[in-house]
Amino acid sequence: MYMNRAKVYQRRTTQWRRTSLEPALRQQNNSGPSKSGGKDTKGFVVHFGHESWNMVINIMVGIRLAGARAMSEPHRAVEPYDFLMKEKFSVLPKTGMVDKKRRKPSLCAVRFIDYAPMVFRRLRALFGIDSLCYIRSVGPDQLLGNLILGNLSSLSELVSEGKSGSLFYYTTDGRFMIKTVSKETAFFMRSILFDYYKHVSTCTNTMLTRLCGLHALRLKDKSGKILGHKQPWRRKTYFMVMENFFHTPVEIHRRYDLKGSTQGRSLPPDLLSDPTVARKDNDMTRDGEMIEIGEERKQMFIEQLRIDAAFLRDHGIMDYSLLLGISYASCSQDSSICQDGILHIDDEVRASHSMVPSSVSSVGGIGECDVERPFWSRDLGGMQSTDRTKLYYVGIIDILTHWTAKKKIEHVARVLQDRKHIRSFLCQPFPLCPAFC
Repeated sequence: MYMNRAKVYQRRTTQWRRTSLEPALRQQNNSGPSKSGGKDTKGFVVHFGHESWNMVINIMVGIRLAGARAMSEPHRAVEPYDFLMKEKFSVLPKTGMVDKKRRKPSLCAVRFIDYAPMVFRRLRALFGIDSLCYIRSVGPDQLLGNLILGNLSSLSELVSEGKSGSLFYYTTDGRFMIKTVSKETAFFMRSILFDYYKHVSTCTNTMLTRLCGLHALRLKDKSGKILGHKQPWRRKTYFMVMENFFHTPVEIHRRYDLKGSTQGRSLPPDLLSDPTVARKDNDMTRDGEMIEIGEERKQMFIEQLRIDAAFLRDHGIMDYSLLLGISYASCSQDSSICQDGILHIDDEVRASHSMVPSSVSSVGGIGECDVERPFWSRDLGGMQSTDRTKLYYVGIIDILTHWTAKKKIEHVARVLQDRKHIRSFLCQPFPLCPAFC
């Protein structure tokens, strides 16, 4: 078990590697295209020689090694100590790259930290994610294949337009996203991991973001210091892996980011023409867009939103959104799915476009079991409209923003700047569930 192997892993060191993460650790909003700039929001390719290339290599190899070690463990039930475990190891032996800006630095090693590996292995199984497929997608396998074919691209990078300046990376196949997070966010994620695991395990229809891993990188020199920093523990890069709700076999023609509010929930007019930019609540009302899924699925949808929103409220989480993607049959070019503006989705089509294996390792670790798909992802990963002209893809995102004292002060400042909302502040001092329903 992991709890008995900590010292063993600490002794498993590799040869020192000459590298630098300094450029990649500078999380600046102006380092790439963003939604606010009206440019392509799908990001740009991280190629050989790119300033984030070293970080990409470290991330891919680290996740590959972490995934392989988790797979080697025997199947068993998740124990309480699994939520506290973290595994450390060095990555990239004998594959060092020379940093041109540092001609004569001391050789250094990249330390990779894998948090709660057994817990996240179970979560991936619950989500129907095959371990080998996960490693191939996020690991370096696709990169090596691209190198053989002469394609030097690896991950698609997107710098978020938020205030945090976090970096988003999309894997080559688009199924997973890797996002850098702050130390506070990483600690908060670990603090709610037990409840999140319990919620996902007992609520198969949950629409919460599918968290697949939490990791960190640390760069050490021969003396054990972190590239000139006297306090090494302050030089960590935390990142998490999430499944992409919009990894679909069909094109998403329109996106919405919904909070159940009208205050400041409109997209600037100059961005409305960009289909890759998510519109907001007021835009959806103005567009006259409706989610037409029938009465039965409507009740299931509303009930699940209430359950998930209650979970977020109970954990003091704010600023989350319902992400909605719409694929229009009239705009589809796939004749096997759509004909004359009407979707034709039968069991054969569902099986041919399935992104979930027919069976994965059971959660209890005994035998095999089928993964029960959530009701909102049974039609090519989404929900087919009642008139069969649309596919809806949904998910609740941004679920790790904690309602802290700092957030309260920011909220007070905003309210004082906008006096007309002072009443709502006095009557509602705690974060409320968005009015999704």
